[in-house]
Amino acid sequence: MQSSLFEPMEENPQENQSEEEKLREAKREEEIQQLLNNLSSANVNTLRDKVAWILNHNPKARDSDVTLMLDFWETFESSIYNGHSIKPDDLYRLTRLTSIARERAKIQNVYKLFQASSEVRHHRGTLSEEEKEKAVEDKPIGYPTLTVYMDESGKNANQLIVGSVWFLEVGKSIFDIHKKITDFKKEIDFTKEFHFAKMSRDDLPIYQRMLEIFLHEAPAYSFKVISVPTIGIQNKQEALKQLFYHLIVKGVEHEDETGRAVLPRSLQIWKDSEEEGADRLLIADLDDRLK
Repeated sequence: MQSSLFEPMEENPQENQSEEEKLREAKREEEIQQLLNNLSSANVNTLRDKVAWILNHNPKARDSDVTLMLDFWETFESSIYNGHSIKPDDLYRLTRLTSIARERAKIQNVYKLFQASSEVRHHRGTLSEEEKEKAVEDKPIGYPTLTVYMDESGKNANQLIVGSVWFLEVGKSIFDIHKKITDFKKEIDFTKEFHFAKMSRDDLPIYQRMLEIFLHEAPAYSFKVISVPTIGIQNKQEALKQLFYHLIVKGVEHEDETGRAVLPRSLQIWKDSEEEGADRLLIADLDDRLK
């Protein structure tokens, strides 16, 4: 998956990096992309994935390890901690704060994802000199998130189509949806990809059950689509780029005007990765235009 989360490029990259440095940087980039892929699919199995999940969906947790720890426990260890009281013996069973904070530091300081506010980063000693100069203007942002999953279709058909599902309340809900659908698939030993074009008559009840789980677990969501005829379009990739942009803009306006997702909000966009180079350019262009 490609996402709208991008790490700023260095202003003066070292042109004479050693092979060891290049390999280390390549490994870091690979780890970042894998982490984002896991978050996009709610496939959070490792401690690092789970910490990143909380940091992604709860901006307040980026500034406070205690907030991060409590949200982590309530989301992933709810059988022990339900958001209220904790028994002393439970502390031996819950994930330790030191382990959670160590993964948080890796994600924020090494991967440069889900950064804390400048004030907190200054206190932690991770703010660069240039960032320190801008810290006065930088105010912590804790807006709720609008999360959009998008994909295209019709490159070889009569219509170019971009479809999307919008989550207006994220966090634990997406995780619960993924977990319950995954548990259901394991229960019936269903290993196929969830794809309507490949659905057989025997698969229909299974697809219906998955949709029932989604509709029951998702607290607030919407489906949006935009399309144009392919007749007269010479550059389909450029046309798709415009469709993605207009769908997002019109979608945000609609959610705000109806009062379902009132602005301001943080916007997070996820797209299925098919052609890596083209997808990266698409997301970078969206990121720039939407800002």
